[in-house]
Amino acid sequence: MEDGFFTAKLKSGKLIKMDLPEFTLMGATNYLGELPRPFLDRFKVQVNFEPYSEDEIFTIICGAVKKMGVKATEDGAREISQRSRGVPRVAIRYLDSARDVALAYPDKYAGITTKCVAEMFEVQEVDNLGLTDLDRRILSFLMKNEKAVGMSALAQGVNEDDSTIEFVEGHLIRLNLISRTLRGREITKHGRKHMEGLKCPQV
Repeated sequence: MEDGFFTAKLKSGKLIKMDLPEFTLMGATNYLGELPRPFLDRFKVQVNFEPYSEDEIFTIICGAVKKMGVKATEDGAREISQRSRGVPRVAIRYLDSARDVALAYPDKYAGITTKCVAEMFEVQEVDNLGLTDLDRRILSFLMKNEKAVGMSALAQGVNEDDSTIEFVEGHLIRLNLISRTLRGREITKHGRKHMEGLKCPQV
C-alpha cells in the first residue's frame, strides 16, 4: 500500500496487481500493544485519546437534554456527569433512564432533578463513584486476597471472562481503586476505604 498498489491472489493462483489511488488510512484501537510494531510504525501521526472530563460530559448532557425537550436541573445533570466514567454513551444512557423515572413519576419529580437522578442510580446500583455491581465485585474479590491476583484468577473469582475485566478495570485504575503491577491486580488503600464505607450504593 505504501508504494501505491495492492497485490491479490485469485482462486486460480494467479497474482494480480491493482494500482491504488491516493488515500488516507486511519485506524483506532483500545489494544495498542497487540498491533505488529512494523504496522504501527507506518502510521505517521499517532494520537492517544483521554477520557472526557466531567465538564465535557456535562456539556454533552446539556445538549442531549435540549434535544429531548425535557426539564433538567444543573445539579441533576452534574450528578450524571460525575458518575458516567468519562464516557458520553454511558452518560446518555443514564440520562435516558433518569428521564424515564421523571416521566413515570411526574407528581414526584419536576424533571431530571438530583432526587430523580439519585433514585435512578439506586435502582441501577451505581454508587457515588459511578461504580457498578461488577466493579464492586472486583474490589471485593481483591480485598479478600492478600496477594496480587492475575487476570485469569480475577476473572474466575468474579465469574466473568478476561475481556470483560479488561474493559472495566481502566476506570478502577484511573480512580486509584486498584493498581496493576507485574504480579497482578491489587486493591489500593483508597479502594479498601471506599469498600469499607460502602455498605450499600451511596446516592
